[in-house]
Amino acid sequence: MIAVWNNASVRPAAAGTNRCYSGSMAAALATMMMLLASAGAAKADCAFFHESCEGTASIVANDGVTFGPLSFEPAVNSNGIHFGSGNVRYLSDQFRQTVGSISFWIRKTSADDNGGVLQIGQLGEPDTIGVFYTGQSNIVLEMRNAAGNVGQVQVGGVLSESAWTHVVAEWVYHQESSASSLVLFVNGVYAAYGYLEGTFTPTSSTLQLGRTDYYGNGECTIDEVRAFDWRLHDGEAYAEYVYSANRFVRQPTAKPPSTGPVRLVDGQLLVNGRPFRIKSVGYAPTPIGAWPNAWNLSNPAILARDLPLLRGMNVNTIRTWAQTNDSALLDACYNGGVNPIYVIMGFWVPLDGGTDYGDPVDVAVIENNFRNFIRQFKDHPAILAWGLGNENNFAYQGNVADWFALADDLAAIALEEEGDAWHPTILVNAHMLYMGDTSYGSDDASLSHVDMWGHNVYLGDSAPCYFDYYHRLTAKPFVATEYGIDAFDNRTKVEYEDVQAAWVVAQWRRIRAAGLGGSIMAYSDEWWKAGEPATQDDGGYGTWCHPDGYSNEEWWGMVRPVDNGAGPDIMQTRLVYDAMAAEYADVTGDQDGDDDVDLRDFAALQRCFAMPADAECAAFEFNVDGVIDEHDAAGFVDCLGGAGQPARCAP
Repeated sequence: MIAVWNNASVRPAAAGTNRCYSGSMAAALATMMMLLASAGAAKADCAFFHESCEGTASIVANDGVTFGPLSFEPAVNSNGIHFGSGNVRYLSDQFRQTVGSISFWIRKTSADDNGGVLQIGQLGEPDTIGVFYTGQSNIVLEMRNAAGNVGQVQVGGVLSESAWTHVVAEWVYHQESSASSLVLFVNGVYAAYGYLEGTFTPTSSTLQLGRTDYYGNGECTIDEVRAFDWRLHDGEAYAEYVYSANRFVRQPTAKPPSTGPVRLVDGQLLVNGRPFRIKSVGYAPTPIGAWPNAWNLSNPAILARDLPLLRGMNVNTIRTWAQTNDSALLDACYNGGVNPIYVIMGFWVPLDGGTDYGDPVDVAVIENNFRNFIRQFKDHPAILAWGLGNENNFAYQGNVADWFALADDLAAIALEEEGDAWHPTILVNAHMLYMGDTSYGSDDASLSHVDMWGHNVYLGDSAPCYFDYYHRLTAKPFVATEYGIDAFDNRTKVEYEDVQAAWVVAQWRRIRAAGLGGSIMAYSDEWWKAGEPATQDDGGYGTWCHPDGYSNEEWWGMVRPVDNGAGPDIMQTRLVYDAMAAEYADVTGDQDGDDDVDLRDFAALQRCFAMPADAECAAFEFNVDGVIDEHDAAGFVDCLGGAGQPARCAP
């Protein structure tokens, strides 16, 4: 991502002053102006190939070649290509991918049983990929490996002549195991998985739409075809479904700025008037042998053990998942205003099958509990924001539109109870599933009271366009309410602390650049999650997003608990603790506290030049001699990273 700065952010010296800069200071200014001049344009479409299917002009623009008759008809996004006996072929070496994804919209145009949709190579031959339909309504992804062996994954009953269906077909060749994974998403949601052993070495550079060599021509209309050179993350797949059909409304939340200590102004989070980057961990300190209990958040011995460790990690925020009983946690975090830690106060919304978000009686109970929760804690100075639910979009078994309507009602209640001095509300979502979609009331216009999206997002080592999609769909600021990986290697059955640390740091740096910050999952291991809480068990679920392909639920901590008899468990830090302490540390040169070193900070450096290194000027003391001078200016240039970018001198 290329930083683009606004010249207006470089404020001139006050009228009547005369600034005389040394050669080093002048060189610093020249360097920054050069960086300004070299700033580039915004990122283009994430897909390396996009066929809008609008008409002949779009085919020609993509260097496509038409074979047989085609027509164009109204589709999902303007026109689509109506295939029958014709097809289109595109030539590019980028189609020759061992890992890739293709997304498209499709509607059947006849009741024929079988037909080809697309292929890379000639389906039926070795090292080819294709998509076709069978039984009138079943969509199938097929791979032939180098030996000609066949792997298929199928989703039944999803195609029709009356409705459009969105499909994402993905394939991943795993070189280390000489096998391939095949995945289908239908209408944005994961639908099926398949596996094919054997080498896959694609050689064809041709994508063909409208037919496959083995299954023939397809009687269908296709729209909005995109090809990617990675496996789309689940969140990216849903976002592509929403974005490609313009099923979203993007607009800022219209609220007057808060008069309280925490404010959202033009998408920027301010605490006591200064920019604030959320450097957080999820905090749920459940002792060995115990089940989760709100009283753990009020236990003086636990708080006395944990708060120094949290401050030692340079955490400025913690996130809780559920209601606490009293203000003990908040008091310990705020610490009388000395090195305070702020709190995203979680409000747990029941997920059990007996709770119906569309039932006025159940809704009234939830809303009354939330109103009392806000009244109890709204005036505490440690409050940063209110966290609404936790992955209810994923876990709720009812109509998910009811959940989003309830979430916005809760945000409206928070505003009503707090009045002018309101704190932001964060809707905590499982990645981008159902987000921004007008059909579920999760678009910006429908969620008019919600201030921010919180995503529990496990990016793995890919998902390169997750945040690009996010900012296309919504104008609300982004917070990662969970991120990271566990510390247990499921392949070797031992911890791999170094891998956990490296992955968490890499994810944090992407999150930091994309939004307001994030909250690591999690502060400490939780022994209750996969078995009896007296023992630490391996257990969880398979996932693409971890290097070992598995999430072990009891091993996520920055620290590990060790049994201490009758006393509180002893906490041992892992490597990730020290790594993130360095990442979360304040950056020299970051005068405005927004976790980057850019031209806004340079404006303050100009004012501080030749001044004592105290008060607002202390942030610029690179050379510790008590005064801001040319040596500090040189250090500032070394740190300059740009707006929203990591400082180049950051750990």
